[in-house]
Amino acid sequence: MSSVVVDTLANAKGNIRFGTDDLVNGCAQGWINLSGIGPVSTALTVRAAFNISSITDLGVGNYKFFFTQPLLNNRYVINVDIARLGGAASNNNIMSTEVDVPSMSTTSFEIITNYYGASQTVAGQTNTFDPDGIYICCYASQGSIFLPDLP
Repeated sequence: MSSVVVDTLANAKGNIRFGTDDLVNGCAQGWINLSGIGPVSTALTVRAAFNISSITDLGVGNYKFFFTQPLLNNRYVINVDIARLGGAASNNNIMSTEVDVPSMSTTSFEIITNYYGASQTVAGQTNTFDPDGIYICCYASQGSIFLPDLP
């Protein structure tokens, strides 16, 4: 196996430079672009993904994602965006949406998608829903999957 050891990378002109620590720490360790309507076995479609091997549909708006290559620890960041382009969750009574992340491990993480409706009588009441699109990026510390921890 060959290694390239450098402290700084630059483009061919040399006018854009950055440290290799920024490259390693700034790269997503996993991401997915997923349609979220329906059960995994029939309607969920993975449009594109990196380091996500499978998904389990745990119920309406509740999904568990599994990493292809496990991360070294569970101290990573998950950035989730959801789209509600049409369907039941797109009516005019929806005021806002939120995503909960109830569990994170080195091999998987879970998300729950909720919406707040304008006509709800109980403050803070949420309703789970299957969004039209789910977009997730996972960021981890240096060496999380591809590089060993450095001394």
